[in-house]
Amino acid sequence: QAPLQGLLHGEQALLLHRPFPPAGLASVAGRVSEVWDKGKAAVIAVEARLADAAGPLCDTKGTFFVRGAGGFGGPRGPATETAEPAPPQRPADFVAEEDTRPEQAALYRLSGGASPLHIDPEFAAQAGYPQPTLHGLATYGFVGRALLAALCGGDPARLVALAGRFSDVVYPGEKLIIRIWLTGPGNAVLQAETHDGRIVFARGAARFRT
Repeated sequence: QAPLQGLLHGEQALLLHRPFPPAGLASVAGRVSEVWDKGKAAVIAVEARLADAAGPLCDTKGTFFVRGAGGFGGPRGPATETAEPAPPQRPADFVAEEDTRPEQAALYRLSGGASPLHIDPEFAAQAGYPQPTLHGLATYGFVGRALLAALCGGDPARLVALAGRFSDVVYPGEKLIIRIWLTGPGNAVLQAETHDGRIVFARGAARFRT
């Protein structure tokens, strides 16, 4: 059994089937869809569907990297679950800057992200980090907000899908620079980096309604 310090969020994808109603009841059905043996680590993929009486609302898929849990003899799987193209070799069509707050991880923790990696300095040090880190899904939220502003006129109903890989750690208080390239009608690729140039959200892809 690998220690909790070895658990990292690797990738996240979201597919929106229709706008969420302002009120109502919905249910979530989830499953473990893949387990890959990477040798020194395991990668676990989890899929879920949110639906109400009218049908599916959204599908999600997340992959989780578990250091120290590999070597069990399973298939190695693909090099990465996100097979999206790298950004074009040209300046981005849109660039947005988002400031995270020093207390950002504590605020995000209120939404249910309870891992001590994001709040406990001692636990973060045991995991190899100089301080608690920001949740991957908090970074995902900043990227999504930038996409809504740049591509969707601020209208969430126009966003169809967003996927990408958490390629490096974000520390609360760091500035995020999100670069977006249009690749066709209703399609874009993107990445996010910190103020010091570390790419923290890689091979991102989005679909939106024009």
